Amino acid sequence: MKREPLKLEDLKVGHLYRGKRFREFLGLTNDRVIIYLGRDAVQYDSHTVRQGRHFPQVTVEAFLKWASHEVEEEKPSSSTARTEEKKAPT
Repeated sequence: MKREPLKLEDLKVGHLYRGKRFREFLGLTNDRVIIYLGRDAVQYDSHTVRQGRHFPQVTVEAFLKWASHEVEEEKPSSSTARTEEKKAPT
């Protein structure tokens, strides 16, 4: 299935994006969640970023070259748990 290439205006903070070369290992994927979007930089979180590490930052052009499409509507419940809100125990 051929998809339209993403553009800068398609990117949104908090949304999940899948790479053009999808990979899955032990239930973890190489999907990325944008946590900061600037004029010329994107900072993201993914399963490959270890706890306690700085979030990687790449140029918008590099992110658009890597990204295939947004998968927010396909997002499984366990995907990128650090960016989802945690509920307090009742």
